[in-house]
Amino acid sequence: MYVVTFYSFKGGVGRSMALMNCAAKLVQEKKSVLVVDFDLEAPGLDTFKLNKPRRKLKGVVDYITDYLNHDIAPEIKPYIYASSFKDDSERLWFMPAGRRDADYHKRLNSINWRTLYEKRDGYFLFENLKAQWAESNLDYVLIDSRTGHTDISSICTRQLPNAVVILFFPNEQNLLGLAPVVKRIREQDMRQESHPQLHFVTSNIPDIDDEHSILAKRLDEFRKKLNYNQAELRIHHYPSLSLLNQEIFSVTRPNSRLAAEYGNLVKEIQMANSQDRAGALNYLQEADWEETLKRVHIYRKERSAYDTDEKIREIITYHNKDAEVVERAATLLERRGRVEEAKQLLEQAFSIGLTNPTLLLRKAHKDAQREEAKEQAKKFAIKVVRMKGVSLHELVEAVRLLKDLSPETLNSIDSWKSIDELGSGELHTLSEFLSYERRFLDKAEKLIRRAGRRFKEDEEKFILWERIHLVNLIGQRKFDKAVQLAENILIKVPLNKAVAFHLAMARWGLSQNASIDDFENVVACEPNELRLGANFLQCMSLVYWVLGDKKQSLDWLRKAEQRIKNVPLNNFSFWTYLHSQSKDFQRDLEAQKSMINGKNILPQIIASSEQ
Repeated sequence: MYVVTFYSFKGGVGRSMALMNCAAKLVQEKKSVLVVDFDLEAPGLDTFKLNKPRRKLKGVVDYITDYLNHDIAPEIKPYIYASSFKDDSERLWFMPAGRRDADYHKRLNSINWRTLYEKRDGYFLFENLKAQWAESNLDYVLIDSRTGHTDISSICTRQLPNAVVILFFPNEQNLLGLAPVVKRIREQDMRQESHPQLHFVTSNIPDIDDEHSILAKRLDEFRKKLNYNQAELRIHHYPSLSLLNQEIFSVTRPNSRLAAEYGNLVKEIQMANSQDRAGALNYLQEADWEETLKRVHIYRKERSAYDTDEKIREIITYHNKDAEVVERAATLLERRGRVEEAKQLLEQAFSIGLTNPTLLLRKAHKDAQREEAKEQAKKFAIKVVRMKGVSLHELVEAVRLLKDLSPETLNSIDSWKSIDELGSGELHTLSEFLSYERRFLDKAEKLIRRAGRRFKEDEEKFILWERIHLVNLIGQRKFDKAVQLAENILIKVPLNKAVAFHLAMARWGLSQNASIDDFENVVACEPNELRLGANFLQCMSLVYWVLGDKKQSLDWLRKAEQRIKNVPLNNFSFWTYLHSQSKDFQRDLEAQKSMINGKNILPQIIASSEQ
């Protein structure tokens, strides 16, 4: 449970409105929230549009007077009722100021706060109240405090809360009034473990140009005199008549600027609450980003290294069974130079089921280097490929590991969850990655077939995947199937040069004779060579060699050699019907040159099929 008091020295800053909107935001995040109206002199939270019982119910004042009458702290159930913003499924609870009947102010005025604390154990009464809140499985308690300097405001700002949201309009009245309040909140009470976290929020400020730096100067003065460094949150004046109806924008207009500003406040509250998982993750992410900015010398926000380390320890205490939180904490510690501690936390994250693919792969790569840990490395890589939300880079790295550690795992590649979210281009990249070695072409075919089924309704993409499948079949020396597929494609896209070439190669492989007619068909639709890569130039060299034009063949080959020299990237090579690195492609060109010059050799894809 995390208790937050909303306080303002003066009224008119939208304190109660901010509280109700923050409550709505938290409820929307499935948090169990209790709203407490502690503005006993001028209660008003019950005037907001909430689902509530029709009868008048007891509240804070009745809780205190019942205690004074019976000398025993009451059970809180009669003083709290279930409520909601929209429907009964929401987890909102309400503790009103009290039963608003004719005797309400009489009961309120009967409370002597000094006597309550000095002679009637008032401190322990409210400690008991807080303990009962905690036993009610609440995530947050939001308290609406009275304005000004009062005994009631001290209870709300010092004893009860873990955090205080201080809303103010940045004028001199508020500065003079807030200074002693903030000072007292920060004073350590020996009975309290620590003073509450303070969140400073400028409210109801006009959304206009600060051309003369009036607002900036006022806020600088507030930071200096109230002794805080962080940039205060801002809730701007919002010109809407709906506010007269006390409309809760976080519920009715969630996409408005005002709702977004309340959302920023909720995020700050959550980040201060180490028990809140979302807040803990946001804190670790923001702190990690700050460390990154510091490295490039563009971050100037002051954050105590000790406070950050203590915050990390506190987060781990609450979330030591949450692999994602532990991993984020480990990443932050590593960035802060705490390498050994980071390693220990990462090991803990792995042991409880880490799901971050990047870190799983990092661990897998390390384990793969040790014989005794290779089995564990395989398990991590398999875990990654079976996850959703994995990037292409992460998937390729996992496949790279599995090619060495567990090739048989790739047999099920077409059923991996990680494949589901890849687009056509990403699937093509992955299939190419599997096409550098012939032993993995059957795995690549499974991926290609799946892509073809997925894009069957998109004619352009479907034909693309048929062409990719055609190349794959020839690479596997399934020449008969390749011939059938190529002939079907040419019905849809006649005179396609690439398909015509692959058909000629497939028929050559099937019959063991290169058909001049087939290769003449390739020449029939020649595109602009300047727009094509080394692979096309290599293929055209072969075409003219088959047609008996050695001069043309060598000319195309020289162009291919020059292109791969100028652009030394990986290429598909018809010589092997595999994707190859530039050095391997150049080796294939050398072999092709020897063939053109009369050496008794054939392309590897054809020659090997003769054996």
